[in-house]
Amino acid sequence: METGNFSTTSGFSDECLKSILRFMDANQRFHLSQQCPSLRSFEKSVPLYVYELTLLQDKLFVNAVEYQLGDGQLTVLDKRTGQQIREPSRHSMEDLISRLLSGYQEPLSIGLLLIPNSEVLKFPESLKVKALCLTIQSNVASVMGSLSKMLDEKSFPLRRLYVIGHKDFEKFENFSHDACKNAKKLVILGRSVPVSFLCSLPNKRIHLESADDYTVDDFMRLIEKWADGTTENIKTAGNFHYKFTLSNPELVKQVFALSEVLGDAGKKDPIKFFGKVCEEFPNVIVYTVSDTMEIYAYCEKKSPEKWLLTITIDRVGLNKLYYMIETLLDEFMDKVEGVGKSKHLCRY
Repeated sequence: METGNFSTTSGFSDECLKSILRFMDANQRFHLSQQCPSLRSFEKSVPLYVYELTLLQDKLFVNAVEYQLGDGQLTVLDKRTGQQIREPSRHSMEDLISRLLSGYQEPLSIGLLLIPNSEVLKFPESLKVKALCLTIQSNVASVMGSLSKMLDEKSFPLRRLYVIGHKDFEKFENFSHDACKNAKKLVILGRSVPVSFLCSLPNKRIHLESADDYTVDDFMRLIEKWADGTTENIKTAGNFHYKFTLSNPELVKQVFALSEVLGDAGKKDPIKFFGKVCEEFPNVIVYTVSDTMEIYAYCEKKSPEKWLLTITIDRVGLNKLYYMIETLLDEFMDKVEGVGKSKHLCRY
């Protein structure tokens, strides 16, 4: 594809221009194509990668830049530099999304796609997205239905699916959707869920971001439920991996006091392989379920006031390997997606 006069006047070949565009920030590409009409169609031929895309009713965020419609104008705010631009605009949100994100020859590659409101947005038919991770409201089936034409099939299974808990949250049908069942990790934001509900979910790799409502008895019931084999195929399937974010150190201390009950605890070395060492709770609780299966519980310090408690069951000897792999992948995803930003979503 030729770029009109731009290729000739700039002195760059098409391949050189493609390489430059491929590594430019998405917002710079938007600005460049708006300022240089001769480049516009060529820019759409180069795959676009967006680290984080948030879609709301009256604004959208592309990486660190906010585009907001209102009062007959478009306001563009770069949160990194504080630079703000206003221009007259009577476009709808659908028009704005179409102008910025539609028309690319290949689906947009998005690290983290956030649609934190339950209202269904109207998307241009030409918008195609391949998302690594997704944040949505808890009415999963409805939201995924509205996204079905936009999301490329290569998005699935999602690396992470973040579900924001609101009313009617504890309905099993919200989590029986294939997007929930097959996500490599399901992260529940904004509220806690009962242990019985947690154990009933089809996805067995879950991170509960708000677990301070739990008691030590809740964690004990969870471990006992696994240990007595009442959870489906627990002694043969393995690969149950639950994480809980806690801000109450006393609760964490009580959970690790379960070592006296479980009897087999404290015999493993402190967690000092990849990941952050938790000085307050350095030991791994180990509970043998059978000759081939064991339960691990360990803790990581995620911030001065937050701990990440992990309880996992798998084949003997595999837990440490899985922990190392999981930690490496999580750290990589946090850097690539900016996933830490998703923690503020419940304010929308």
